[in-house]
Amino acid sequence: MVVVLVVAGLAAAAAWQAVTASTALQEAVRRDAAIASEVARAELALADVAAAQRGYVAPGQGLAFWTLTTDDGLNAVRGAIAALEADTGTRLDTVRARLDALADIDARARRFAANDQRGMASDLIFADADAAVAAARAELTSSVSALGATSSAVTLRNEQLFYGSLGVLGFIAIVGMLTHLKQGPREAEPLVTSLGDELSMSSRRVSVDDEAIGAALDASLADFDDSLSSTPLDEPVAAPTEEPAAVVTSSAAEHAAPPAQVETPALVALPGIADVCVDLARLLDGRDLAPLLARAASALSARGLIVWMPAGQDDSLAPALTHGYAPALVARLGQLERNADNVTAAAWRDGESKVTGGALAVPLLTVDGCSGVLAVEIDEGRERDAHVQALARIVAAQLSTTVMPATAENRKAASS
Repeated sequence: MVVVLVVAGLAAAAAWQAVTASTALQEAVRRDAAIASEVARAELALADVAAAQRGYVAPGQGLAFWTLTTDDGLNAVRGAIAALEADTGTRLDTVRARLDALADIDARARRFAANDQRGMASDLIFADADAAVAAARAELTSSVSALGATSSAVTLRNEQLFYGSLGVLGFIAIVGMLTHLKQGPREAEPLVTSLGDELSMSSRRVSVDDEAIGAALDASLADFDDSLSSTPLDEPVAAPTEEPAAVVTSSAAEHAAPPAQVETPALVALPGIADVCVDLARLLDGRDLAPLLARAASALSARGLIVWMPAGQDDSLAPALTHGYAPALVARLGQLERNADNVTAAAWRDGESKVTGGALAVPLLTVDGCSGVLAVEIDEGRERDAHVQALARIVAAQLSTTVMPATAENRKAASS
């Protein structure tokens, strides 16, 4: 769990760093484009200033027009410088100083031109003013280049952070994928399946329609040991010295040979079985049978349960309720013939509990005979434990008073 939290923290930090670096890169691209645009605007305005100043001394030109054009150019340069300072966060004082010197030269040239001293004005315009324009452009280019070098270093660092973060995220993703593949697919959760189209109440017993079939038992219930199929379920078990031995009665118990010493399973929960039996006795809706069957399986520590009920003319059994088996397995199971060679059919025929490796089958006995079979899949060896057998018989006895096969009369009564 700690490793998972550490990896999740690293992934979150890498993702945050990647987003931050990406945002910084986008901002750098926008800023570089804005700087290039303002530099171009300033250089164009300086060129306009130089051209307008020549109009001061050109024959036949109006001084007022060209001085206004020069003022517009100088104002455009100042606006571009202000925008550059805002984008870069740096004062361009040297560029402003060059621009102020150009403005002083322009003011002197205007006075000479206004006083008709064209020679003096020409000297200022073609010598001093041109030099001032060139100095301002050079200072602007130098300042922007220095800012560009600083910006490039920051951009490079952000690029390294961005691609490094992507690399960390990719590494975490690959490790997670390999870990998932190594672990393999998770085992499917046990399913509780109720296969009746509907469950109707008749004299406080639930009728299961023989057409509603959809549960299955594992292959271990079908492939049983012939030598064990006739062995009675309720075999006496050696009890611990500090507790009285559990007493299990059965019509076939007298003929059962005591097995080797079997430990009492700690997972069998007698209170849980008692609660299940109480709820079965209070059952009002057949749809509640499935969760009760799941609770019984949990109390018995069973991997799967199935209630088999007579189908057709009572010459075969069909699964009516199941717990712990997937629908795909259920779909492959059909009806079980009365003379079938497995423990479930044997328990139905003989009216006695039957066991085989990892499974036991307990008949549902009523005054009319055997009304069905409760089949239990359990850890191999525990099927012979007297406590497990006794609790399974308790559940089967309660089911025999609660669940009965649906007949034509039952269905007619339920529908009316």
